[in-house]
Amino acid sequence: MTITSALTRLQAAIQALRLQIEPVAGETCRVSRFDKQLFPGDARQLGQCLAILEQSYARLCSSQHDEQRLWLAERVANQVAALQRELGSRHLRPQRERVRTDPQQAKHAEYLGYQQRLQQMIDERETRLAQAETLAVQQQLKQDLTVLEQRMGRCKAAIKQVSWALALRGKAE
Repeated sequence: MTITSALTRLQAAIQALRLQIEPVAGETCRVSRFDKQLFPGDARQLGQCLAILEQSYARLCSSQHDEQRLWLAERVANQVAALQRELGSRHLRPQRERVRTDPQQAKHAEYLGYQQRLQQMIDERETRLAQAETLAVQQQLKQDLTVLEQRMGRCKAAIKQVSWALALRGKAE
């Protein structure tokens, strides 16, 4: 394998990593993801690690000394392998290592998800009610709708409460 073909393969691997990392480049961990020898600095984001990898690759391409080229080639290969492993296993990273989100924001998002699911359930029951043929089924569906609409009311009240708390905190900051 010639040096040119090896550099071309490394460039292709880096390009593939760039495409995989783009959607999660800004995702931050509470601790450094890699060894300081592999990615110097505080590499808490995959985007930062990719930038370091690209710098190493650029130094490899511009290097004229064989010993330095060999060391840089090994470093780039190790960085590529480390990023590939991290991308393949990042979903396994424990929740405690991820950056903590604001509990109020998380609660707001959770309540919005509940509201959406409740609305889907209400819509589904209303469709079934329109198609129901027997009185017993219609009564049961009406009762289900009443319960779901009460839940929706409580959900909307909770969303409103959390929204107010977020708005007040935003004004205080």
